[in-house]
Amino acid sequence: MSPSSKLHLLAIGAHIGDAEITAGLPVAKYAAAGHRTTLLHLTAGERGNPRMSAADYRQQRMREARAAAEKLGAQECIVWDHPDGELQADRATIEQMCDLIRNLRPDIVLTHWRDSFHRDHRAAYQITMEGAFLAALPDVPAVVDIWNQALTRDPISGERFVQVVLADADYWQGPDSGFFVAELHDRPAGFLRAIIRRQPNDRLGLEPEDGWIPYFAVDPALQRRGVGRALLDAALGWLRRQGRQRIWVCGTPTSAPGSTGWARRGLLPVERRALRTVRGGP
Repeated sequence: MSPSSKLHLLAIGAHIGDAEITAGLPVAKYAAAGHRTTLLHLTAGERGNPRMSAADYRQQRMREARAAAEKLGAQECIVWDHPDGELQADRATIEQMCDLIRNLRPDIVLTHWRDSFHRDHRAAYQITMEGAFLAALPDVPAVVDIWNQALTRDPISGERFVQVVLADADYWQGPDSGFFVAELHDRPAGFLRAIIRRQPNDRLGLEPEDGWIPYFAVDPALQRRGVGRALLDAALGWLRRQGRQRIWVCGTPTSAPGSTGWARRGLLPVERRALRTVRGGP
């Protein structure tokens, strides 16, 4: 197998044993075909044996994890030190996952179903998806910095950015997320968040004909260079492909100096003071 055709499969489980049971077959298949495979366990599952102390059972589980990885042909077996039963999809753990994915650069990532019965499994799904999304962004701190420079009326922290933008109920992780980042001179120059409802509104349902652009900012030093226009055109194309007929820009027309650009593109302003304002414009 040539290096260019070699893939890297990463299987992520909440506890030792989860990834082997749910993804052992594809791990073994890819390893046997010469691809790189990695097993990642977010906890050791050390509280699963009532007859052993958590510390002793953790050591047993570590031995079992290494033995299983060897049997499956996995080149790497990684065990994190999060407590069994208390796995949290918090900022620190999501960033830990982001760093690992950036370092390993997997081509395929397998993890738990998002509605799994166990809360650690559900947390593992969220950690994996949000960590993978952050890993794909050019520079998350730089995106937050653009927000704070351009949206001066509503400054935000990195943690709040994850909560508001990435953990929103209507956010769908992955390449079809509706989150766009523009680069200029090899650095982030602006971003735009487009939304379609994934969760029904209490009164209006999924509003299948409507789409929204709630967050849009361009680095003030890089405005009037076509960055906003490129972001807006990319988002409009994405929204149109989703079948959206009405697209709303959140903020008042007077808060967006380039609001005539919205009108030219057939966009509708949402006049609600609680929503984010947009500075710059296309």
